[in-house]
Amino acid sequence: MLPELGHFALILALLLAALQAVFGIAGPMLGRERWIRAVSPALAGQAVMVATAVLCLANAFIGNDFSVAYVAQNSNSALPLFYRVSALWGAHEGSLLLWILLLSLWSVAVAIRSGSLPPKFAARVLGVLGLVSFGFLLFTDRGRSFRRELEPQLEEFFGEAQRLTAAFDKTRKAVKDGLATLKTEAGPRESSTDWSH
Repeated sequence: MLPELGHFALILALLLAALQAVFGIAGPMLGRERWIRAVSPALAGQAVMVATAVLCLANAFIGNDFSVAYVAQNSNSALPLFYRVSALWGAHEGSLLLWILLLSLWSVAVAIRSGSLPPKFAARVLGVLGLVSFGFLLFTDRGRSFRRELEPQLEEFFGEAQRLTAAFDKTRKAVKDGLATLKTEAGPRESSTDWSH
């Protein structure tokens, strides 16, 4: 359930980043004050949604939820807690998610510190940051879910294991039959070396 929530949070973050970019860039250009004022709430919502997604994925690592493909590929149950948490950013998707989180937190810091700037300029800056966040979120999500059931991969693995086991059994039987044939054809052999000394 939590991995689906994390994926849903990423989709909402993507939409909020798009609103942040549109309102932040088009608002000052068209002189729409309501759009300019909407940039900061969109940014705050995006940061909360990205943080939610990161926490959901971290929970999957901490709980060894191997039904999540990313967790299954980058962690194992023998890892200590510290390494399981740090495995979150150990591969491409998690590393990109961490950078998106840092970008959204940086954007929040810019929004907090931009009080002394003219509102239109601050909105443009936050709009550009929203555009960058939108690009990263679009690249991260692209229709993929953190939660992927591993059943198709497991079925393929077990099918391959059965084929290899069958091939091994055939090879073992052929070798055994071949050795038995060699023994019967050669007959009993007397050892030329006397090891009794």
